[in-house]
Amino acid sequence: MKKILLLFALVLTALQSQAAEWQMLREQNAAYGFFITQEGVMLLSDYDDFTSYGGIYYSEDNGLSWEKSNAKDFYYSKFIEVGDYIFAVGYKCRVARSEDGGRTWDILNYSRACNGLPNATTDNLNSSAAYGIVYHNDRLYVADFSFGVVASDDWGETWTQVDTESMMQDVDDGGKGGGKMIENLYMLSEYNGTLMAEGLYNVYAFNDETQKWSYLTWSNCMAVYTIFNDKLFTGRSMPNDDFNSPFLLSTTDLKNWTNIKHPNGEMSTNVRALTSDRSRIYAALQFGAVYMTSDEGETWYNISEGLPHLVNPYTGQEADDYYSVLQLWPSNDYLYAVVYNEPWNESQHTSGLYRIKMSDLEEINPTGISAVDAAPAAQGALYDLMGRRAGNAAAKGLYIEGGKKIVK
Repeated sequence: MKKILLLFALVLTALQSQAAEWQMLREQNAAYGFFITQEGVMLLSDYDDFTSYGGIYYSEDNGLSWEKSNAKDFYYSKFIEVGDYIFAVGYKCRVARSEDGGRTWDILNYSRACNGLPNATTDNLNSSAAYGIVYHNDRLYVADFSFGVVASDDWGETWTQVDTESMMQDVDDGGKGGGKMIENLYMLSEYNGTLMAEGLYNVYAFNDETQKWSYLTWSNCMAVYTIFNDKLFTGRSMPNDDFNSPFLLSTTDLKNWTNIKHPNGEMSTNVRALTSDRSRIYAALQFGAVYMTSDEGETWYNISEGLPHLVNPYTGQEADDYYSVLQLWPSNDYLYAVVYNEPWNESQHTSGLYRIKMSDLEEINPTGISAVDAAPAAQGALYDLMGRRAGNAAAKGLYIEGGKKIVK
């Protein structure tokens, strides 16, 4: 009898673990950004410079069917909703704006605000990208990867520079007089009324009275964040593969930072997506697993079952690594994940929008989550549209592959 009960328990456990799996909701080559509007319209973007496709797709029936919008293809990575508008930041100094819930879009351009900045040539402006956008104190702010922060007081019609001088870095070119360059910016965030810009090298805080940026802390690719239990949690999208580097950092005052420990056995700190609801934090690693915690990182749960693995192009065999999850989005009923596959891998139908039931996650980590509790928190993500990743620059700091090294 005991053997029968034990066998039944094992079968039940197996069935429960199989039920808690991600399912693809929409196949989308080079899927990139995701957003659910207050109206309930789903927005999905893709980044596919290999075939020159990309744009914004929308669904009005919870992802069952999709339409491609009229948004011209500028590889949009991040969405926000402010009042009657939805904005999406993308490539070539373009910002898309929608007044009808993401069904149709106008394309705005902030390139004029970059005139006069170092290296602001036509070619460089046409290869630049923005990954951060925040509405702060009745102004719209956008962080450009190469040209600092620009702001608009008229919903994106016109733009101005925002203290670019404070973000200048000396170029280390062996004493050849390379001058200065603007720090590469990954993200904008807001915490307890303070606007912050997170760069490759530094994190800056904005003074609303002086309209100036000031150094806040060292960044090292601090590029994703979320707010949980009134604390700011942030991750570094940087391949520091050691257990000594913190998995995440948290703060309540922007001065003192607490290290959040790694999931058991997980060495990587390259967090590509970070978000939370009122019950849990969710974190996804580049080419790695997706984890969740309800106790601020004391206990992590691996929730990667069902997500696609990388495939060896020569053998056709699955590898241990996963395709990267670039964005996570919690809703009342599901946790959504944007899984990115390189545009040239069109034969591998793995890229797209995935989801897993919140009820399944509740079985893994009971938190009493409910439709009232499951409200998405502030979130951000790192998306390098130019295909360049951060690397170490020895004692001199950091650099972007293919770019110029900067020094402290």
